[in-house]
Amino acid sequence: MHRSSWLLVALTGTAVVFLTQSARADISSDCGGAVFNGNETCTADVSGSCDIACAPPNLQVACDAQLEASCTGGCTATLPMCQASCEGGCSDKCTANPGTFDCKSDCSATCQGTCSGACSSAADQTTCAGQCQASCSARCNTQCSGTPPTADCQGQCALSCQGSCSAQANLSCDINCQAMGSASCTASLTEKCKGGCMAHTAIFCNGNFINATDANACVADLKSLFHIEVSGYSSSSSGCDGGACEAQAAAGESVSCSMAPAGEPPLSGAAMGIGAAALGLGAARRRRRAILSRKIGGAGVCG
Repeated sequence: MHRSSWLLVALTGTAVVFLTQSARADISSDCGGAVFNGNETCTADVSGSCDIACAPPNLQVACDAQLEASCTGGCTATLPMCQASCEGGCSDKCTANPGTFDCKSDCSATCQGTCSGACSSAADQTTCAGQCQASCSARCNTQCSGTPPTADCQGQCALSCQGSCSAQANLSCDINCQAMGSASCTASLTEKCKGGCMAHTAIFCNGNFINATDANACVADLKSLFHIEVSGYSSSSSGCDGGACEAQAAAGESVSCSMAPAGEPPLSGAAMGIGAAALGLGAARRRRRAILSRKIGGAGVCG
């Protein structure tokens, strides 16, 4: 089956390229709504510095997904003639091969086929293409996810056309809406990306930062849904709550120490992620080794 997908922006910021005959593009909510087709290479151990890995071009995929979620509700145009025309074409597909029709695949392929024309006059065609893909995937996912398992080909066809036609009717609105929030989104994700990058808990696919809502769940989704292994990912076995963390000492004993200086409130969950990364550097690293050594030696206190 011919399906459309994308080669997403690489670490070097190269242009998006349209491909054919690749796997279905689909969304993972645990991965921040980013779109995957199963051909991505994903890692948490980036080469080079985190400043380079978290440069704005590599945040675009995450921002496209994040912004589309907020833009979809405000763009509600319709194309009545599109629905009728689309369903007529679907009927032919159902007659020829009813058992292989897939709502998301058909919707995404139909919608993404219009992105090249929609972005032909855009000043930044790479960004426009990513925004267009995010719009197609979000609307197709919304329509097709509710498809009952028992739905026949004609039923799936109708939902596919609803998603595709809705996306096509609202592409300009969606793209303009995303463009308005692009700068603020990039700024907000930069530090989150750098903190996770330093700790090897930030996920990058084809060089793009994935703004996972739950990194462990995102890694599991990539493996189970798309058969993608995330190399170099550090799934922390330590538990942190209210500023107190437990880590495993070299001898297998548990060490519990407060990470907040005396008199200061515990760090928030977000700050803990960045703080944990910072502890891996310079003097903080030496101090932690000393603490662990005292515990292993039998002192039994954290100081």
